Amino acid sequence: MALAPELVQECTRMLQGAQDGDRPVKTVHDVLALLEKGGHVYNIQLQPHMVGVSPLNRDGSGVNPVDVHDLLADILSAGWLDARVTAVGVEPSSQQELDWNSQFFNKTEGTLGTLVSEPRRLSHKLCLKMPVAGTLASGRGG
Repeated sequence: MALAPELVQECTRMLQGAQDGDRPVKTVHDVLALLEKGGHVYNIQLQPHMVGVSPLNRDGSGVNPVDVHDLLADILSAGWLDARVTAVGVEPSSQQELDWNSQFFNKTEGTLGTLVSEPRRLSHKLCLKMPVAGTLASGRGG
C-alpha cells in the first residue's frame, strides 16, 4: 500500500527535527506509531540468513564484521533481554538493493553468515531513519 502524500509530509517533517539531533529515539518511535496507525507497519520474525543490510547504512559502507562481532560479544556479556530489543526493518525497494547485499555478503567471506535473497524478506534491523527518510524524500512511498 502506497503512503499518502500527507503521511509522507508528516513523517518527513518529524524526521527533519531528528536529523538535527532533537530527540531521535522518540521521533523514530513517533514515526513508527504514525505508520502503524495507518497500517504500514507489520511484525514478522525472520531467520538470520534472511536479514541483509541497507545500502544507506553507514553512508553506503554497510557494516563492519569486526564491529558486529564486538557488539554481539558486549550484548551477550551484559545479558540479552528480548523486552529491551526493538528491531526495525525496511523491505528492499529495488533489485539494486538485493544485488548490493549479495555483493556485500560475498565480500565478508562468511564472517557475517550467509544471505538468502528473498525479495520480500530482506531487511535490516535498526536501519529505519535513513531508509525511511530516503524513501520519503524521493516520494516513493510504499
